[in-house]
Amino acid sequence: MTKVEAIIRPQKMDAVKAALSSVKASLRYANSIQMASEAEADPVLVAAATKYNNALTGYKAAIDPLLLASELDGKVNAAVTLAEAALAAAKSAVSLATIEEQLYMLKESESEKTAALNAILVAVFEASGLVAAATTTELKKVIEEGIIQAITNSQQKAVIAKTGTYTLFLKDYSQFIQFAYGSDGAIDESKSGRATAIDNLLIKGYKGLIDDNLLNKKEWPIDLVLDANYSVNVKNAIVDLCTKIRDDFMGIVDTGFQATPQQSIDFRRTKMTVSNFRISIFTQDFLVYDEFLGQDIKVTSTYFLSKIIPANDEQYGLHWNFVGPRRGTIDGFKKMSYNPTEAWKEELYKKQINYIEQDPKRVNFGSQLTSQTVTSALSNLHAVRAILRMQREIEELADTFRFEWNDNATLESLNGALQGYLRKWVDNRCCDSISGEAYASDYDRKQKIARIRVQMVFNGIIERIFIDLVVNG
Repeated sequence: MTKVEAIIRPQKMDAVKAALSSVKASLRYANSIQMASEAEADPVLVAAATKYNNALTGYKAAIDPLLLASELDGKVNAAVTLAEAALAAAKSAVSLATIEEQLYMLKESESEKTAALNAILVAVFEASGLVAAATTTELKKVIEEGIIQAITNSQQKAVIAKTGTYTLFLKDYSQFIQFAYGSDGAIDESKSGRATAIDNLLIKGYKGLIDDNLLNKKEWPIDLVLDANYSVNVKNAIVDLCTKIRDDFMGIVDTGFQATPQQSIDFRRTKMTVSNFRISIFTQDFLVYDEFLGQDIKVTSTYFLSKIIPANDEQYGLHWNFVGPRRGTIDGFKKMSYNPTEAWKEELYKKQINYIEQDPKRVNFGSQLTSQTVTSALSNLHAVRAILRMQREIEELADTFRFEWNDNATLESLNGALQGYLRKWVDNRCCDSISGEAYASDYDRKQKIARIRVQMVFNGIIERIFIDLVVNG
């Protein structure tokens, strides 16, 4: 193997890798168009996907560390050929007619349609020329030195083109973003009644009317239910589930898509008037890139909570706050609906609306109130989650004593187990103090009843810090 071959082969494979990346991006783009138009699977798109898979297999074969030296050139050249075929197929899939049809549905001007079309086609298929160049001009120094930079430029243009094109799809947020070639099950209503049908199913589900096992606390232990920009009726069904149907877990609801703090407050005042420590309300929405759909989508703050909360629970425990600059930071979004000023933070706080705050250093959740309007220890979300977990675990502990003798010996044993359990809530810093007692009166014993009473004082948290600077001398 000559020195030139040793240099060119890796560059060929880099070019193939870049080409495959462009093909993948173009197929995702074509697939998003297909989904938006609700058409059947396009044979051209399916064929392009098959050729992409073949090219990917060829690429993996060419970089196999166990490949014999005598097979190397053949595998590399085969990978290049397969990549060129995949690029050509992808170009057919992302055809002028397909893109024009979807962009026309968005009712944009002809100039915007043409600009978006040209940008995506030019950027996505620039890598095709790189593969050809690497095949026919192996000895040219410009290929040896410039191919990596050319690939980088191509990828940057593709990102810019995709971002600009996908922005057109975000003009109307009422449009559904659908998964490819899937099924919504038995929902067969017309498109005009589809949203209502889905809402009704969600409401029935939260009421336990689809599967009444939801009402069984022991079979379905639940810590938290998160809203996902559902309608007000569905939000209220979540509220009822947490406050009336079951009483052993919390629900977090959002305020939907609101452009200003005042709109969030108006939503709270008119549509989400609940005052209950088992419900917490969060506001603001964000623009994020969905890698599965290949486009930007709009989400509420519960999108980030769905990741932060389980990670915090696993690492620290559910009694620790998942808000603030240490454990409540978020990233990975392109735009936030609004960043409240200090005055608006105060107004949101007074209405029990939790918000996200942004400064030059970080973006983080800035409050963690429950929706109850009377201030108490149960106004703190972390304290309610802790007490609900205590309730469940004490019930589980007490359940092991059912059908034992209802006498002093059994109650002493239950008290010992109870004290051992409660101690951990002081050790983990959740409670400043906690005590419990298992007991039964003479009447209780006749009724086959034992009782447990637990009292606690939660540790306080720091929400604001006042600083005094004193200059002496």
